[in-house]
Amino acid sequence: MFAEVLKKAMTTKENPGDYMKDGVLVCGRCGTPKEVLLSLPALTGTDTPRPFPISCKCQKEADERAENERRAVEFKNNLEARWRADGFHDPSYLKPTFSDDDGANQKLTGVCQKYADRWPEMLGNGMGLLLYGGVGAGKTFLAGCVCNALLKKQVSVCATSFPRVLNVLQNSMDRQKALLELLEDGSWELSCGLSNGKVERSIHPTQEAGCKACEDFMRKRKKGAGEPTLIIIDI
Repeated sequence: MFAEVLKKAMTTKENPGDYMKDGVLVCGRCGTPKEVLLSLPALTGTDTPRPFPISCKCQKEADERAENERRAVEFKNNLEARWRADGFHDPSYLKPTFSDDDGANQKLTGVCQKYADRWPEMLGNGMGLLLYGGVGAGKTFLAGCVCNALLKKQVSVCATSFPRVLNVLQNSMDRQKALLELLEDGSWELSCGLSNGKVERSIHPTQEAGCKACEDFMRKRKKGAGEPTLIIIDI
């Protein structure tokens, strides 16, 4: 049994186009070795070097792509599970991408693209992004573009609106506790919040606790671990 496993491990798979050079098999596609000569007397019983399988360049690249795809799927599944569990995230904000932009405000689009492209720097410095303007200015669209660009980089993003936060907070005490724990855990690398000025200016007194929780959330994002926040405000 062990001998069969060892023999299989020491056998290189030869594909059409592969060829021998300097005593080892070379990949016919990328021209890099698929074997290396090693002297392992304890394993082979002789001091004579013999070929052992290694990954050629194109095989390493294929393995890396497969691993990246696996990680992307795992990241997506885990994130979607969290979104479903907390009821806090609003998936409608994640539909647009920069490729959908009509170019109406190239300067603003460029700023948002740079923010996403330079994410490691933004995260390291705890730098958020504030988009403000009138209704229909494209704030929510660009925020969604930023979030989607970061999701492709496997950055954990939570997109929501403050009215949605208030609604969740007011459902029950247990729900409030769960949400507050979610806001405090620091696991979201970027939080995206839509703030509608008209709604907040006419806030009902019974929603004060929810508003305070939102304020606490923003304060903790700023003073805590420095997690960036993207805020959209209608004015």
